[in-house]
Amino acid sequence: MQPKAASDFSRSRELGQTLRNLNRSKYPHVPNPPGCKKRASVALIIRVRPTFPDTATFDTSACGLPVGSDQARLNAFFAQEWVQRGDPEVLFIKRSARKGDRWTSHIAFPGGRRDPEDKDDLAASIRETREEIGMDLEADHCLNVGNLSERVVTAWLGKTPLMVLCPFVFLQMRLDTEPLTLQPSEVHSAHWVSLRALTSPYLSNYVRSDVSGRFGRSDSDFIRPIARLLFGQVLIKGIDLIPTESIYCSSGADLLPSGPPASTFTSSVLPFLSSTKPSWEKPSQQLILWGLTL
Repeated sequence: MQPKAASDFSRSRELGQTLRNLNRSKYPHVPNPPGCKKRASVALIIRVRPTFPDTATFDTSACGLPVGSDQARLNAFFAQEWVQRGDPEVLFIKRSARKGDRWTSHIAFPGGRRDPEDKDDLAASIRETREEIGMDLEADHCLNVGNLSERVVTAWLGKTPLMVLCPFVFLQMRLDTEPLTLQPSEVHSAHWVSLRALTSPYLSNYVRSDVSGRFGRSDSDFIRPIARLLFGQVLIKGIDLIPTESIYCSSGADLLPSGPPASTFTSSVLPFLSSTKPSWEKPSQQLILWGLTL
């Protein structure tokens, strides 16, 4: 058996140091701009896939909730040999296809809009994750490491604020957990992706995005067809995601194609002027990360 490369060992050490630093330094709260009341939260969930699954055990006495500070739990977790030899992964979801949804079929983190009953932005990310994929981020084996910088999401070429987005980082410290349960109306599939895939220079790709939505507030707005004719679709650089583990919502309407692929003159000859997806694309199977739906 070939020993693992030194870079594979250092990846977990670097992740551990990054999470410890993130836990020490909290990003400041960003208030809503005038005229914008919406706030949304997402959960960036990290785990470590062991080289040998039989060695991956959750040490409750060292990593569980009652043992002490977050720093102590992080130190204990990353000191384990199976973690040091493991492969860090991030959880992504692919949203369900829904007509009129600004982020239909996009790759994202679990999360959603903050409700009035949510105590704070963190509570919104925990609730939304539980509702969308059935994962309990308040469990003993999950650690809220900290938050990333909050930002104002805008439309209308950056002039109209839509919401304040609040990302939170969680570490899942065990693998023998209940399987994810996906909400059919919200989530098409969920995918664990290695951090190595996110940093690989050989997985670059491009996505065509219809920018006409930036010029009109609805599909019926007369500006949108004109903008689509003038600007067509913009190429945006992305990353092909290669999951190590995937789960699909079998009851989702977009699991299987509803008919034969469309084949039109504009979609095959003039793809940049058409809003129709070309016949060779299979949206339900594509996993391309480009901007996390923002």
